[in-house]
Amino acid sequence: MGGSDSQPSEPENTQSSSGRGMWWFLFLAGILLINFFHLRPYWVSHDAQAWTRVPCIITSSVVGDHASDSSRHRTSYRSVDISYHYTVAGVKHTGSRYDFTFAEQGSDEWMKSAVAQYHRDMETTCLVNPDDPLDVVLKAEVGYQGWGVADLVAAIFIGFGARAIFFRRRLQEG
Repeated sequence: MGGSDSQPSEPENTQSSSGRGMWWFLFLAGILLINFFHLRPYWVSHDAQAWTRVPCIITSSVVGDHASDSSRHRTSYRSVDISYHYTVAGVKHTGSRYDFTFAEQGSDEWMKSAVAQYHRDMETTCLVNPDDPLDVVLKAEVGYQGWGVADLVAAIFIGFGARAIFFRRRLQEG
């Protein structure tokens, strides 16, 4: 009767729920980055195969150099810059999407090869989204899909997140 009624305490979990949440966040963020930069372009490209084919005329075709200045640093990248005119329902439009590759991805050789296929005043076919005539693409493909910085970050997130989530018993024992 003279003792305490409290139950023996269970050993504390060495990893808090907020710590596990952080690892889940890193893992899921990595998956989303891979999805956004690699898988989504393939899905959109697949859907665009069914878009309406319309004649278009190339107005310019160059490998573009782009730069952006921010208060902290300057970044630059190169891209396939092809502009073209096309007409839908009697209305003339201008498009500039070459394919579904992100602008900063691609080697110089790949970009030069892509640009060399299209010259000014060339007549070709574009694919226009039937639900939105301003949504147009020259090639319903995914071009160069090399590994970039975002992919490296995604792989690190997935690796660390998976290690902490799926092997946390090892981490707690060690």
